[in-house]
Amino acid sequence: MGFAGAMAHTAFMVRLTFCTDNLVNHYMCDILPLLERSCTSTYVNELVVFIVVGIDIGVPTITIFISYTLILSSILRISSTEGRYEFIIEDVLWFPDGQYDF
Repeated sequence: MGFAGAMAHTAFMVRLTFCTDNLVNHYMCDILPLLERSCTSTYVNELVVFIVVGIDIGVPTITIFISYTLILSSILRISSTEGRYEFIIEDVLWFPDGQYDF
């Protein structure tokens, strides 16, 4: 996703012309400061920024919601209440340990 987003931004930046200073007063040369220095319309570039950011935020969020929905449905399919509590307690104990792995 990162490479595709970078290529989309680069491809649409090539068509812009810059008529102001070519010095960006930032440590990192970001997209929005570059768009501010453009003489041509940046509507398409701003649209690409919104689309790429929407995909970068939307896809992982939907994936996480789907995985939690599947976990919850598997917990609710456990017939005994003891099995449910055991499963929930095991997840509560192992979840913080899994966070430190990453």
